[in-house]
Amino acid sequence: MNRKTVLRNFVLMGLMVLSLYGDASALRDSKSNLQTRSVGKISVGSLAILDISEAFKPKLIATVELGKKIAGKSELCVADGYAYIASYKTVYIVDIQEPKDAKLLNSFPIEGYHSSCAIDEKKRILYIVNNRGLHIVDVAIPQKEKILFEELMRYKVDSPVFQRAGLNGTDIALYKDRAIVTTAHNRQNYSKGFSLVLDVTELNDIKVIQTLYCAKNPNCIAATNRNVFIGGDTYGEFLWNLSDYLEEFAGGEKENELPAAAVDIQFVPFEGIGTEEEQFAKALEYTQQGNKRELQRLIAMVTGRAYGKLYIACEHSLEVRSVPPQYNFSVGNFERLHALEVIGETAYLAAGREGIVVVDLSEKDPLLPKQPKIVEQFSYLPLEALDISSYGNYLYVLYGNLDIWAAVGKEE
Repeated sequence: MNRKTVLRNFVLMGLMVLSLYGDASALRDSKSNLQTRSVGKISVGSLAILDISEAFKPKLIATVELGKKIAGKSELCVADGYAYIASYKTVYIVDIQEPKDAKLLNSFPIEGYHSSCAIDEKKRILYIVNNRGLHIVDVAIPQKEKILFEELMRYKVDSPVFQRAGLNGTDIALYKDRAIVTTAHNRQNYSKGFSLVLDVTELNDIKVIQTLYCAKNPNCIAATNRNVFIGGDTYGEFLWNLSDYLEEFAGGEKENELPAAAVDIQFVPFEGIGTEEEQFAKALEYTQQGNKRELQRLIAMVTGRAYGKLYIACEHSLEVRSVPPQYNFSVGNFERLHALEVIGETAYLAAGREGIVVVDLSEKDPLLPKQPKIVEQFSYLPLEALDISSYGNYLYVLYGNLDIWAAVGKEE
């Protein structure tokens, strides 16, 4: 038996002993918000760029006008000096290499709306899912996009019900040569959805290699180190290790319940602890101390399981949950959240008409988790903050109109 196997068995035994001390605890915040400050106006359909060198005091340095078709569920992703925006029937590419002088480089039409996107930064391939299906675009030359793949959401999966039903793509995440797409039924009489794991090694021969059935219609997804987190309608799921088997997060529907539908999700792993010898010594120390949290961190490193914090933007609050579950926090009472971006010890929320919300996540002692606190909330009227992303010391906020028909009229 090698040293790693001994360590694995040791820490697993320690966790079994420590689990006798009790279940995860819930730490709830009072539902109080700061008053939203109006700090100015920007044009209809815009990308706002803010300097976040001072994390709690974002400063607007530039805006890029995009037009009225920034409407409905929209998403932006940022990579290598460019911002990619998928919105109502249109994709936009903005040059942000010099954030203060950002400019619109290109826009091109796609089918569908209620869009989400992800970018393969190395290959410069943009993936978009929406109510019409999956779109894959080569954006290596930003001014000359090339559509590589478009498929209406009628995948052949192992269920005749799903083959007949119309599907909406709700979110997409990339992991190595996999794209994981969450889908929801566009028929109200279906309460369960599923996610598709696609092999995108060869874009001219995309294959569905796995189907992840979900307890509810999935709305958002985060994937990291073989771990997949899915947020749905009042339900959260953790699917672990796609290549081997699946394991449900928190062990049951009651533990996974969310206060409202999830709209965005982000997982932040805890850092590792030293060499293998140091891990072994620490495992002994933590077991003797009854330090369950740090022992679980060791288990995460040895077994490949997720260990960290899961940030879930629900419709009306930010939920912060430890993985594995030991505690959770609830922050705010918003009219409607759309997206979140966690950077270090700060979370930025896109809160629709309530604008941008800044949340302090700092902890002096990771073993004594602290209730996150809203420290700033401001808006550029009259638009809604629909999505938010970051790159370097800059925050990118997409402003538009959630109501498609109010924004563009009844075109369909």
